Amino acid sequence: MPRPKNEEGFRLIKRNFEGRKLFYARFIDEEGTVIATRSTGTDDERKAIKKALAILKTIPKNPLKQDPLFVDFLLGVWARDSEFIKLRELDGHRLSSIYIDKIKFYINSLLKTYEPLKKLRLSQVTPRILDKWKLAVAQSEASRKGINHALNGIRVALRWAFTRGYISTDPTLSFKYISYKPQEKGALSSLEMSQGESLGRVHTKEN
Repeated sequence: MPRPKNEEGFRLIKRNFEGRKLFYARFIDEEGTVIATRSTGTDDERKAIKKALAILKTIPKNPLKQDPLFVDFLLGVWARDSEFIKLRELDGHRLSSIYIDKIKFYINSLLKTYEPLKKLRLSQVTPRILDKWKLAVAQSEASRKGINHALNGIRVALRWAFTRGYISTDPTLSFKYISYKPQEKGALSSLEMSQGESLGRVHTKEN
């Protein structure tokens, strides 16, 4: 059976996942814009087409819902009541609200203000884009530890998106954190000071 053409609403692509090649369905609107990518969960092409046709019925026509802005997606994953956080709790890996707020703080501070990311969609994220951001933020006043918190937030969110079929590849496979020496302490940057005040208020409310 031939693979579906654009006019049918999707194309099948094959990707490696945990040593197994699975078919993913890439859903396309009438203008040829990718609006969503989902795993079919099978390496059988006939079954993959059947699954993709079923998924197609559930895909909203509005691409903004299926392919959110990258930074908005990150903040959504790290919301206290997100699907990701709830599933972590069910698996016995509860994250403290202070830790969640810390990750969100650095995503807001270090990614939301970076111009090339402001209009970037989740499906457009690549290792090169992330590397450019890392090089740029490393030259700012942000602490190395804070940058690594943001990097961890990105890595966890994108890896989760990949395993759930929201994206067909994981841009963080070659991810590296920024090296620093924790024992070296200097004056707090304005970013760290504002972070401390913010997290302090959170801690006070919870106690």
